[in-house]
Amino acid sequence: MKKASRLMIIGNSDKGAQTTDHYSMMGFTKAYSAAKKSCS
Repeated sequence: MKKASRLMIIGNSDKGAQTTDHYSMMGFTKAYSAAKKSCS
């Protein structure tokens, strides 16, 4: 995920409808590094 620019998640609801969500990965590396540092 560190090198990706976008994340796409595909899922199905209880009623069978398929949904697709798109997320920006901008800032992920910085946030991941901060979380990793604070949890060490």
